[in-house]
Amino acid sequence: MKKKLAIISLMLILVITSLVTTVNASSFSATLTPNKTTVPESNEFVVTVRISNLDVGTTGINIFEGVLSYSTQVFETLSDNSIEGNNGWQPTYNKENGKLMLYKQGFLNEDADIVQITFKTKTGVTGKSGDIKLTDIQASNTGETITAAPISTKITIGSAPSGNEIGNNSNQPTNTNKAPNQIQQRNTNTNTSGNIVRNIVNNTNTNTNTRKNTVYEDDIPYTGASDNIMVAIFVVLVIAGISYFKYESIKEK
Repeated sequence: MKKKLAIISLMLILVITSLVTTVNASSFSATLTPNKTTVPESNEFVVTVRISNLDVGTTGINIFEGVLSYSTQVFETLSDNSIEGNNGWQPTYNKENGKLMLYKQGFLNEDADIVQITFKTKTGVTGKSGDIKLTDIQASNTGETITAAPISTKITIGSAPSGNEIGNNSNQPTNTNKAPNQIQQRNTNTNTSGNIVRNIVNNTNTNTNTRKNTVYEDDIPYTGASDNIMVAIFVVLVIAGISYFKYESIKEK
Protein backbone atom coordinates (compact mmCIF):
# COMPACT_ATOMS: atom_id res chain seq x y z
CA MET A 1 0.00 0.00 0.00
CA LYS A 2 2.81 2.40 0.85
CA LYS A 3 4.46 1.62 -2.47
CA LYS A 4 1.24 2.47 -4.32
CA LEU A 5 0.90 5.79 -2.49
CA ALA A 6 4.52 6.67 -3.28
CA ILE A 7 4.01 6.04 -7.00
CA ILE A 8 0.78 8.06 -7.08
CA SER A 9 2.47 10.95 -5.28
CA LEU A 10 5.38 10.90 -7.73
CA MET A 11 3.00 11.03 -10.69
CA LEU A 12 1.12 13.99 -9.23
CA ILE A 13 4.37 15.85 -8.55
CA LEU A 14 5.53 15.36 -12.14
CA VAL A 15 2.24 16.58 -13.59
CA ILE A 16 2.03 19.64 -11.33
CA THR A 17 5.66 20.58 -11.96
CA SER A 18 5.20 20.39 -15.73
CA LEU A 19 2.01 22.47 -15.65
CA VAL A 20 3.54 25.16 -13.43
CA THR A 21 6.60 25.40 -15.69
CA THR A 22 4.41 25.94 -18.75
CA VAL A 23 2.09 28.50 -17.15
CA ASN A 24 4.93 30.58 -15.70
CA ALA A 25 6.96 30.86 -18.92
CA SER A 26 8.11 34.48 -19.29
CA SER A 27 7.43 36.48 -22.47
CA PHE A 28 7.41 39.94 -24.03
CA SER A 29 6.69 41.60 -27.39
CA ALA A 30 8.80 43.96 -29.50
CA THR A 31 7.77 46.39 -32.26
CA LEU A 32 9.77 48.34 -34.85
CA THR A 33 8.02 51.59 -35.83
CA PRO A 34 9.28 54.23 -38.31
CA ASN A 35 8.23 57.87 -38.04
CA LYS A 36 7.70 57.79 -41.83
CA THR A 37 6.97 54.96 -44.24
CA THR A 38 7.74 57.00 -47.39
CA VAL A 39 10.95 59.05 -47.34
CA PRO A 40 12.55 61.19 -50.10
CA GLU A 41 16.07 60.27 -51.17
CA SER A 42 18.97 61.83 -49.19
CA ASN A 43 16.66 62.29 -46.19
CA GLU A 44 16.74 60.98 -42.63
CA PHE A 45 14.03 59.11 -40.74
CA VAL A 46 13.85 57.48 -37.31
CA VAL A 47 12.89 53.92 -36.36
CA THR A 48 11.93 53.21 -32.73
CA VAL A 49 12.12 49.86 -30.94
CA ARG A 50 9.49 49.40 -28.24
CA ILE A 51 8.96 46.50 -25.86
CA SER A 52 5.55 45.72 -24.41
CA ASN A 53 3.33 42.99 -22.95
CA LEU A 54 6.04 42.12 -20.45
CA ASP A 55 5.33 38.98 -18.45
CA VAL A 56 8.76 38.69 -16.81
CA GLY A 57 7.99 38.45 -13.12
CA THR A 58 8.49 41.14 -10.52
CA THR A 59 12.16 41.70 -11.31
CA GLY A 60 11.86 42.82 -14.92
CA ILE A 61 14.62 42.88 -17.54
CA ASN A 62 17.84 44.87 -17.86
CA ILE A 63 19.45 43.44 -21.03
CA PHE A 64 18.02 43.48 -24.57
CA GLU A 65 19.74 42.24 -27.70
CA GLY A 66 19.11 41.38 -31.33
CA VAL A 67 20.64 41.34 -34.79
CA LEU A 68 19.94 44.49 -36.86
CA SER A 69 19.92 44.25 -40.67
CA TYR A 70 18.83 46.71 -43.37
CA SER A 71 18.90 47.18 -47.15
CA THR A 72 22.28 48.73 -47.89
CA GLN A 73 21.19 49.39 -51.49
CA VAL A 74 18.86 52.18 -50.38
CA PHE A 75 20.09 53.16 -46.88
CA GLU A 76 23.39 54.75 -45.87
CA THR A 77 25.66 52.77 -43.50
CA LEU A 78 24.84 53.38 -39.85
CA SER A 79 27.34 55.21 -37.67
CA ASP A 80 27.85 55.10 -33.90
CA ASN A 81 25.83 58.30 -33.62
CA SER A 82 22.88 56.75 -35.47
CA ILE A 83 21.72 54.74 -32.46
CA GLU A 84 20.44 56.39 -29.29
CA GLY A 85 19.04 54.70 -26.19
CA ASN A 86 15.76 55.76 -24.61
CA ASN A 87 14.56 55.72 -21.00
CA GLY A 88 17.94 54.89 -19.50
CA TRP A 89 18.95 52.15 -21.96
CA GLN A 90 22.58 52.26 -23.11
CA PRO A 91 23.20 50.80 -26.62
CA THR A 92 26.23 49.17 -28.22
CA TYR A 93 26.30 48.21 -31.90
CA ASN A 94 28.69 45.94 -33.79
CA LYS A 95 28.81 46.97 -37.47
CA GLU A 96 30.51 43.74 -38.48
CA ASN A 97 27.77 41.33 -37.42
CA GLY A 98 24.85 43.71 -36.78
CA LYS A 99 24.63 42.79 -33.09
CA LEU A 100 22.66 45.39 -31.14
CA MET A 101 22.81 45.17 -27.35
CA LEU A 102 21.24 47.44 -24.75
CA TYR A 103 21.87 47.55 -21.04
CA LYS A 104 19.84 49.32 -18.36
CA GLN A 105 20.95 50.17 -14.85
CA GLY A 106 18.04 48.84 -12.87
CA PHE A 107 15.21 46.73 -14.24
CA LEU A 108 12.27 47.39 -16.55
CA ASN A 109 8.90 45.64 -16.16
CA GLU A 110 6.56 47.94 -18.09
CA ASP A 111 6.02 49.02 -21.71
CA ALA A 112 8.67 51.47 -22.98
CA ASP A 113 10.62 52.73 -25.99
CA ILE A 114 14.17 51.49 -25.53
CA VAL A 115 16.14 52.68 -28.57
CA GLN A 116 15.77 54.84 -31.68
CA ILE A 117 17.83 54.43 -34.85
CA THR A 118 18.33 57.19 -37.42
CA PHE A 119 18.62 56.04 -41.03
CA LYS A 120 19.35 58.07 -44.17
CA THR A 121 18.23 57.21 -47.68
CA LYS A 122 20.76 57.21 -50.54
CA THR A 123 20.61 59.34 -53.68
CA GLY A 124 19.23 57.97 -56.93
CA VAL A 125 16.95 55.40 -55.28
CA THR A 126 13.53 57.01 -55.75
CA GLY A 127 10.87 54.39 -56.41
CA LYS A 128 12.73 51.65 -54.58
CA SER A 129 12.01 50.24 -51.12
CA GLY A 130 14.11 48.76 -48.35
CA ASP A 131 13.58 46.53 -45.32
CA ILE A 132 14.80 47.03 -41.77
CA LYS A 133 14.79 43.93 -39.56
CA LEU A 134 15.62 42.98 -35.99
CA THR A 135 16.01 39.24 -35.46
CA ASP A 136 17.30 36.86 -32.76
CA ILE A 137 15.61 39.07 -30.17
CA GLN A 138 16.06 38.20 -26.53
CA ALA A 139 16.02 39.90 -23.15
CA SER A 140 17.35 38.74 -19.82
CA ASN A 141 17.51 39.44 -16.10
CA THR A 142 19.22 37.76 -13.21
CA GLY A 143 17.30 34.52 -13.62
CA GLU A 144 16.49 33.68 -17.25
CA THR A 145 16.74 34.55 -20.95
CA ILE A 146 13.47 35.39 -22.72
CA THR A 147 13.03 35.36 -26.51
CA ALA A 148 10.64 37.30 -28.75
CA ALA A 149 9.54 37.06 -32.39
CA PRO A 150 11.57 38.91 -35.06
CA ILE A 151 10.26 42.31 -36.20
CA SER A 152 10.61 44.35 -39.40
CA THR A 153 9.39 47.38 -41.34
CA LYS A 154 9.53 48.52 -44.99
CA ILE A 155 10.42 52.02 -46.22
CA THR A 156 9.57 53.35 -49.68
CA ILE A 157 11.84 55.95 -51.27
CA GLY A 158 9.92 58.80 -52.89
CA SER A 159 7.73 61.81 -52.20
CA ALA A 160 5.16 61.02 -49.52
CA PRO A 161 1.59 62.15 -50.36
CA SER A 162 0.15 64.56 -47.81
CA GLY A 163 -1.41 62.75 -44.86
CA ASN A 164 0.09 59.32 -45.62
CA GLU A 165 3.00 59.49 -43.20
CA ILE A 166 2.66 57.30 -40.11
CA GLY A 167 3.69 58.73 -36.77
CA ASN A 168 5.32 61.85 -38.24
CA ASN A 169 7.50 63.34 -35.49
CA SER A 170 8.86 66.23 -37.55
CA ASN A 171 6.23 68.63 -36.09
CA GLN A 172 5.65 69.98 -39.60
CA PRO A 173 1.97 70.75 -40.36
CA THR A 174 0.33 68.69 -43.05
CA ASN A 175 -0.71 70.80 -46.01
CA THR A 176 -4.32 70.07 -46.89
CA ASN A 177 -5.02 73.32 -48.79
CA LYS A 178 -5.78 72.48 -52.42
CA ALA A 179 -6.95 74.59 -55.30
CA PRO A 180 -10.70 74.23 -56.01
CA ASN A 181 -10.14 72.44 -59.32
CA GLN A 182 -7.75 69.94 -57.64
CA ILE A 183 -10.34 69.20 -54.97
CA GLN A 184 -12.97 68.54 -57.61
CA GLN A 185 -10.70 66.24 -59.56
CA ARG A 186 -9.92 64.12 -56.48
CA ASN A 187 -13.50 64.05 -55.20
CA THR A 188 -15.97 64.50 -58.07
CA ASN A 189 -18.95 63.69 -55.84
CA THR A 190 -18.19 66.19 -53.06
CA ASN A 191 -18.32 69.96 -52.84
CA THR A 192 -16.32 70.58 -49.63
CA SER A 193 -12.66 70.16 -48.73
CA GLY A 194 -13.69 68.88 -45.29
CA ASN A 195 -14.61 65.50 -46.79
CA ILE A 196 -11.16 65.25 -48.38
CA VAL A 197 -9.49 65.83 -45.03
CA ARG A 198 -11.70 63.23 -43.35
CA ASN A 199 -10.95 60.70 -46.09
CA ILE A 200 -7.20 61.23 -45.67
CA VAL A 201 -7.44 60.89 -41.89
CA ASN A 202 -9.55 57.73 -42.16
CA ASN A 203 -7.09 56.19 -44.62
CA THR A 204 -4.21 57.05 -42.33
CA ASN A 205 -5.94 55.47 -39.32
CA THR A 206 -6.75 52.36 -41.35
CA ASN A 207 -3.13 51.99 -42.47
CA THR A 208 -1.89 52.52 -38.92
CA ASN A 209 -4.28 49.99 -37.43
CA THR A 210 -3.36 47.46 -40.12
CA ARG A 211 0.35 47.81 -39.28
CA LYS A 212 -0.29 47.44 -35.56
CA ASN A 213 -2.43 44.37 -35.98
CA THR A 214 0.19 42.75 -38.19
CA VAL A 215 2.97 43.34 -35.67
CA TYR A 216 0.94 42.10 -32.71
CA GLU A 217 -0.05 38.92 -34.52
CA ASP A 218 3.62 38.19 -35.19
CA ASP A 219 4.54 38.87 -31.59
CA ILE A 220 2.04 36.50 -30.01
CA PRO A 221 4.07 33.55 -28.73
CA TYR A 222 3.08 30.15 -30.14
CA THR A 223 2.09 27.81 -27.31
CA GLY A 224 0.38 24.99 -29.19
CA ALA A 225 3.44 22.73 -29.14
CA SER A 226 3.88 23.14 -25.39
CA ASP A 227 0.20 22.33 -24.78
CA ASN A 228 0.43 19.16 -26.86
CA ILE A 229 3.54 18.02 -24.99
CA MET A 230 1.84 18.56 -21.65
CA VAL A 231 -1.23 16.61 -22.73
CA ALA A 232 0.98 13.77 -23.95
CA ILE A 233 2.88 13.66 -20.64
CA PHE A 234 -0.35 13.63 -18.68
CA VAL A 235 -1.84 10.83 -20.82
CA VAL A 236 1.32 8.71 -20.46
CA LEU A 237 1.29 9.15 -16.70
CA VAL A 238 -2.39 8.19 -16.45
CA ILE A 239 -1.88 5.11 -18.63
CA ALA A 240 1.15 4.11 -16.55
CA GLY A 241 -0.88 4.45 -13.36
CA ILE A 242 -3.78 2.39 -14.69
CA SER A 243 -1.42 -0.31 -15.97
CA TYR A 244 0.34 -0.48 -12.64
CA PHE A 245 -2.89 -0.91 -10.69
CA LYS A 246 -4.12 -3.59 -13.10
CA TYR A 247 -0.82 -5.41 -12.75
CA GLU A 248 -1.04 -5.26 -8.95
CA SER A 249 -4.63 -6.54 -8.94
CA ILE A 250 -3.74 -9.47 -11.22
CA LYS A 251 -0.72 -10.31 -9.10
CA GLU A 252 -2.82 -10.32 -5.90
CA LYS A 253 -5.25 -12.83 -7.46
